[in-house]
Amino acid sequence: MSGLFSILNTGDLGMQAMQSALDVTSHNVANADTTGYTRETVDLQALAPTNPSLDASSANEVGTGVTVQDISRIRDALNDYQVRQATSANSTLTNTSNYLSQIQTIMNEPSNTGISSLIGTFFSDWSSVATDATTGSSARTTLVQGTQTLTDTLNSVYNQLQNLKTDCQTSIQSQIVNANTQLNETDELNQQIIDVSSNGGTPNDLMDQRDLLLDNLSQSFDITTTSGNQNGITLTVPTSTGGSATTAPTTLINPTDSSSESRLAYISDITPTTTPITYPTDVTLTYYKNGDTSSASNEVTINVTGLSEAQYNELDENRVLVTNNDGNIPAMDTTTPPTSVDISQLTTLNSTDGVLQGLTQSQQSIDNYTDQLNTVAKAIALAVNTVESGTTAAAGDTNPFFVNSSEATYTTDNSGNATLNSSYLTNIDDNEENITAGNISVNTAILNNPDLIQAGSGTSGSGDGTRALAIANLGNLSLDIQDMSSTDGRTYFAATDSNLVADTNGISTLPASSNGTTFSNYFTSSITNLGEQTSQAQQQLTNQTAVLNSLTQTRTSTSGVSTDEEMTNLIQYQHAYEANAKIISTVDELLGVVINNLKTS
Repeated sequence: MSGLFSILNTGDLGMQAMQSALDVTSHNVANADTTGYTRETVDLQALAPTNPSLDASSANEVGTGVTVQDISRIRDALNDYQVRQATSANSTLTNTSNYLSQIQTIMNEPSNTGISSLIGTFFSDWSSVATDATTGSSARTTLVQGTQTLTDTLNSVYNQLQNLKTDCQTSIQSQIVNANTQLNETDELNQQIIDVSSNGGTPNDLMDQRDLLLDNLSQSFDITTTSGNQNGITLTVPTSTGGSATTAPTTLINPTDSSSESRLAYISDITPTTTPITYPTDVTLTYYKNGDTSSASNEVTINVTGLSEAQYNELDENRVLVTNNDGNIPAMDTTTPPTSVDISQLTTLNSTDGVLQGLTQSQQSIDNYTDQLNTVAKAIALAVNTVESGTTAAAGDTNPFFVNSSEATYTTDNSGNATLNSSYLTNIDDNEENITAGNISVNTAILNNPDLIQAGSGTSGSGDGTRALAIANLGNLSLDIQDMSSTDGRTYFAATDSNLVADTNGISTLPASSNGTTFSNYFTSSITNLGEQTSQAQQQLTNQTAVLNSLTQTRTSTSGVSTDEEMTNLIQYQHAYEANAKIISTVDELLGVVINNLKTS
């Protein structure tokens, strides 16, 4: 009797196990197309005899059936790590390649209407004035009109680059909001998983949701996860303090102490306290907690002191501040928060890959090509102003050909003739030092009256064309353009008038540099570098995409659901279920025989 009842129990356990297997198979098939779902499998374990003997005959004892030990996810932790690393790298290259392509489009080179062509036309127009420098000549009008086209194009390209940089920063803000939202969701899921695991449950679906969030977070920046007790995880990201190159992990998800977690903030504005900037500098910094700019209550403004040029650029291009869970930097998380902090008290994200790093690198590229554009614009302005006025002393130039439109103001008489105001000339050194591609302009007085161009050896407007020829020759002159900085003025090319050299016509002009380059060559080299950088980024993106696709396919083949395989499992479990049911039916018949025999005996 006990033997039959034991078999009956074994059959019942077998049916239960197969029912669980069928449930899991059904769950797999139902989620075959669910993003982030991981294929599950039933882990079965044989049950040992109820009271096993210790003598030699125990080898003949039969177990008591089967039990479901666990329902496992088919997941490869190493493959997850590889996919997330590849995702971060791919996101970086996607953004850098995209923005470099946009920079190329803005530069519009090579083109008949591009800056390179306009620079060539500019010096050619000066050559035409040298041929006909008479008052009222069409060559003079053509020169000022062509120069205005050049400056307008420089202004336009500069503004487009700045707008592109603003787009980068808007994307950073959006990424920060999304990342913080995903971090909060991950943290909540992490706690739910720990709770379920602590109560003996199997939170597979919750873990799938968490893994999907981790995959999404890896698009934004590098993440490092560490497994802990009860299936909980700790998540960290690389950060740097004080703009240093040294990185240290900062915890964004802590399963045991959520109060110690950090979050990301968006730096919306960095305003130096002095103009022009002198380093080390102090700035007024505005950031938004969690990147949320929709509410004024999230806005925090502080003074940051002691920034070097590298630290200023790092903040300007990175824009991602690491704060505590309340959105405060540690120095401000006190009873009486300070209104001013040192740069060493700020922590920024220092991820090597991800969308945020790609946007940071894109801003660096925009700044780099903007600086080169500024350099060629200011170099042309300073060189032409020097030769046209005949002096390196900007203060001695009463009517410069190029001006800083941000500072230049004019007085117009009743006849419509414009005169550059003395306030500009009083500060002409600073004004010329601050000439950029964004503010370079033709002097309106000369634009309205081309006869004011100093084209000859004398001081009158007409002249004999010799000075115009000297300016035209600047187009083929090698100068140290590549080393010019944002603080250099007219004396950069020649420290004093005595450093100027006389050409064959006796006109004082700039000395050539054996290590220099021409304006056109400098700009062409910049465009060539841009093309090579863009091509390289696109090729790297193609290669990295192939790597990511391969790793993703490997994960799909391991963790993804194959409906064909599940159908095979379904048939297998169905047959096993039916076989266990047959065992129970057979035992039932045998028990009936036994009971009937007992009644007749």
